[in-house]
Amino acid sequence: MGILFVMWNIPYLVALSDPARRRISLLEALAMQTVGVIGESLLLAGLPEGHTLLRASIQRFILFDGIGVALLVLAAAAVVPVWREQRSGQNLVQPV
Repeated sequence: MGILFVMWNIPYLVALSDPARRRISLLEALAMQTVGVIGESLLLAGLPEGHTLLRASIQRFILFDGIGVALLVLAAAAVVPVWREQRSGQNLVQPV
């Protein structure tokens, strides 16, 4: 599980390195996190009653991933002005 956790977090690390320039990684991370929340919510909704421990575990994942979605949305919103500037051609030369 530890290897999978590290593997799944690569887009997050790339996006974190420079969210303004690594737009695709940021959007991929947001999509991955959103899929996680939706999938976990569907899993919880389809789980029969009586699985108290499993329900609690899934609810923690939903909370964790939901917070992640909110933070990624904030990160994307913070760099939208930079993306617009880059797209308009005003900032074609990137510092090295």
